[in-house]
Amino acid sequence: MEGSVEETAKGVSDLAVDSASPAEIQSKNARKKELKNKQREEERRRKEEEKAAKQAAAKASSHCQKSAGADDEDMDPTQFHENRLKFLAAQKAEGKNPYPHKFFASMSIIEYINKYGSLANGEHIEDVVVSLAGRIMSKRSSSSKLFFYDLHGDGAKVQVMADARLSFKCAIKSFSGTESNARKFIF
Repeated sequence: MEGSVEETAKGVSDLAVDSASPAEIQSKNARKKELKNKQREEERRRKEEEKAAKQAAAKASSHCQKSAGADDEDMDPTQFHENRLKFLAAQKAEGKNPYPHKFFASMSIIEYINKYGSLANGEHIEDVVVSLAGRIMSKRSSSSKLFFYDLHGDGAKVQVMADARLSFKCAIKSFSGTESNARKFIF
């Protein structure tokens, strides 16, 4: 019996060693490291999927926003041209003339500078309405409610400050009705 117990114990130990190949024998730290790597890989895949979904949603919404009136400075020139053509076609389809033939300007930019050039910075006159005609050469935004426009015409330049606080007093109106789509403004 003694021999059979020793032989059985030796056989069992041989079976345990034989059944476990060297690849399957891992230390506790190796198993923890492998588990962490799997978790990291799953987390990375999940984040990539979320990022791809966000990019797809952002692309769809930005495409709609850009076609509606994207910021000209951020656009590729060919994309700007395409958006402008789409906007003009939409205006014509609605029956609006995107290039009106008449605009009443109460004074030229040079006359405006001569008359109101003596005003101090930040000073404004509330009871006077003036219409100027010119080309907007640059548009800058200081915040979501404060815009600056450089209006050029007759060899002179005027900087127009459009402030939301004063918008009910001195409004910027466009021929199309919305500031973001317009290229011509009435100041």
